[in-house]
Amino acid sequence: MNKIFDLDNPVMHFLGRVFDLMYLNLLFMICSIPFFTIGASLTALYSVTLKMVKNEETYISRDFFKAFRMNLKQGTVIWFILLFIGWVLYADIQILTNTTMRGTKLLKIGVYSLSLAVFCMCIYIFPILARFINSVKTTIKNSLLMCIAHLPFTVLFLLLDAIIFFIATRSGYTLYTTFFIGMVGGVAGIAYIQSIFFRKIFGKYEPDSKTEHNGNKIFDDAEHNAD
Repeated sequence: MNKIFDLDNPVMHFLGRVFDLMYLNLLFMICSIPFFTIGASLTALYSVTLKMVKNEETYISRDFFKAFRMNLKQGTVIWFILLFIGWVLYADIQILTNTTMRGTKLLKIGVYSLSLAVFCMCIYIFPILARFINSVKTTIKNSLLMCIAHLPFTVLFLLLDAIIFFIATRSGYTLYTTFFIGMVGGVAGIAYIQSIFFRKIFGKYEPDSKTEHNGNKIFDDAEHNAD
């Protein structure tokens, strides 16, 4: 009977990880409430999950808020840049959809293709910010380069998002259920699953890097490494 409650028991280890992710998700939700801090919250979220998948010693609250403070400025700048790009692309799609002019088909294909590229870039950008110390410009550039260089992983991430979107939009019930799961722990859960693959991706850029003294980030000549 005692073995069931043994901390080394696989079941207890799994339950402990689930509760950690739920707590991490709660911190993410709370710190995202101001809206403009979502970028920093996402970066802090990935900073913790990237440690968790390697079974590194992790203190959820301390590590999350440490990463949040460290990336507040860059995370916020990148978040607003992405919002602006998203708004421009959405406006373009609406204009092209409602126009009656000829020759808009190619323009629509171009805008939709660009939107897909930006979405793929968004998948990588905050995990990269969480792992590497670079300028905003270099972080954005490397997120685009990595999503192209690691296309199989990018497709896998897109499939995961597509499955969630498909399930959520089946009915009102599935929409509310998906939203509830996301609020309870789903966002951190997805970040954790993605972090398993991001660790494999980032490992290609880390061997010649110098770990920062706080152990949270890696100094990276990203202009060189991502190319």
